[in-house]
Amino acid sequence: SPDFDRAAFKGINTDTLLTAKSASIDFRTSDMLRGAYTFTKISIRSGNLNLFTDTSGHYNYDISKNKDKTAGSDNVKLNLNRINLSDVGFVYNDRRVDLIIKGMFKDGRLKSKIRGNNIDFDGNSKVIFNLFQLGSTSIKQSIPADLEVGLNQNEKGTFFRKSTMRIENWDFVLTGYVASDNYLDLKVVADNIDISKIIRFFPEKYSKAASAYHPSGTLKFNWITKGKPTRSEDPHYDITFSLKNAHVDYSKSDLKIDRFSFDGAFTNGAKNRS
Repeated sequence: SPDFDRAAFKGINTDTLLTAKSASIDFRTSDMLRGAYTFTKISIRSGNLNLFTDTSGHYNYDISKNKDKTAGSDNVKLNLNRINLSDVGFVYNDRRVDLIIKGMFKDGRLKSKIRGNNIDFDGNSKVIFNLFQLGSTSIKQSIPADLEVGLNQNEKGTFFRKSTMRIENWDFVLTGYVASDNYLDLKVVADNIDISKIIRFFPEKYSKAASAYHPSGTLKFNWITKGKPTRSEDPHYDITFSLKNAHVDYSKSDLKIDRFSFDGAFTNGAKNRS
């Protein structure tokens, strides 16, 4: 990736995209006559995938440009018909939003079609997340999940088709886009979250404080994010939520609240204060 700023990741090797102890490739040579490279099957086992995005939105896995930065549409035509991942660790580090995610693909099935700067991608996998860090807030624990992702990336940005992450029996559904200038227009919707289990997913500093409380009930929310994040200002957030048939008790006293429900909303206001 000729535009990628390696200096933004001091002390980190950003040159190696993928390593694997075992890999196999099935390749269709006849498509080369039509100027395309078709991989009918790629299998990767016991590896590591490293994905980095700098503050300008350039990433270490852009293969659509040559070193002389000529346009990619005539350079790359790739058909990745099937990619199998087994026990492949990953790191996603995005300096635009100060986000780091680490985990492992246990059993993944992916496919992609690349035409220069235009990338179509679909995939699903069982995943174990080991780290989620956004700014100074981090969750460091093993969280199993099922992922299903569909997206298109082109010169205008990254556009998410309905993409779902399932944790426990809760579905978190993502739609929207991240524009090439880093403008965000994203929606996350979740229904039927059992709050009796949710405390264990809190960051450590919050989970300790909440450990004496024992809640139950069903939560759902709709989170809309719009705008361009900067070092001094967040994008705009609008969050609506509801809690139904709730109960909470406090183990250090006889305090308890039974059978309550409410709806609520949160916004960071016109000035997008965090």
